[in-house]
Amino acid sequence: MNHERLGRILAPMVAVVLLDLVSKFLVLSGRIRAGDYFGDWLVIGWHENRGLMFGLGAGLTAIYREWLTIALPFVVFVVLFVWLVRARQLSATESFGWGLFLGGGLANILDRMLHDGAVLDWLKLNFAGLSSGNFNLADLMNLIGILLVLFGNIRAQRTAPGR
Repeated sequence: MNHERLGRILAPMVAVVLLDLVSKFLVLSGRIRAGDYFGDWLVIGWHENRGLMFGLGAGLTAIYREWLTIALPFVVFVVLFVWLVRARQLSATESFGWGLFLGGGLANILDRMLHDGAVLDWLKLNFAGLSSGNFNLADLMNLIGILLVLFGNIRAQRTAPGR
């Protein structure tokens, strides 16, 4: 096991989980006020999402929904975490990106466990007539994490010997 890589994955992962939990506490407690900001560019409001992304699977019975939204993601989280720590060489950028991604996934799993199977989404962006749909900080970190992994991978390929 590479302890340096483990640290590069764990630090952002733990930070994302904590920031996501704190952000949701602040929204639910009213310390971050619901409403439109910067015109209607940023909308803050609390929404429960019982399905996957964009509510997919929300209409399933509770047992199937729990398997699809808690158990399966947890298994994927554990397998990916073990694989990243043990079987892969990663750049610092890729490790940090995977840490953000895993943190976002774990935060959403914990959110479902704490809120009766629902993820609490509280952000929405509107720009030039387009709307993002509801999301939370963990979702944003998933996106940023995967972009960093892709960027780090492309950069590593361009600088690889023999290229």
